[in-house]
Amino acid sequence: MASPSKHFDVFGLHPTFNIDQHKLKKQYHELSKIFHPDLQRGSSTAQTRMDEINKAYSILKDDFSRAKYLNNLEPLSVSQEFLIEMLDYEDAISNITSSHQEQTIRNDLLQRIDQCKYNYSNAEYLSKWAYYERLIKILDESKITMQQ
Repeated sequence: MASPSKHFDVFGLHPTFNIDQHKLKKQYHELSKIFHPDLQRGSSTAQTRMDEINKAYSILKDDFSRAKYLNNLEPLSVSQEFLIEMLDYEDAISNITSSHQEQTIRNDLLQRIDQCKYNYSNAEYLSKWAYYERLIKILDESKITMQQ
């Protein structure tokens, strides 16, 4: 993996978990205007640079990806108890019958994600964070299905 500062350097940011998302987005748009391949016809350098900018932006804009990148960590395996807890969440999500139930589960998962963000340099928390994010996506998908 690249040096943890490389993607931050693309946008002139200090390598840290808590970044100014507004500044990141602004820098991304400014760099896109300069290096967009349509504006630099025939320049393979511009395409390569734009690819680097896009990759850096996609990693830095997402809290989980940024935490993994900063720590050069891959999530660890989790305990069987934790996996059972995740299955219980999936079951609860599949049996949601009210917006109150949905919001209660969502709030609990968001609290757990916040705890993981606080402990972002710990591989165990990164592992759990990935599961919680997956459950949030399942919750979002079930909400869309319920609305249809």
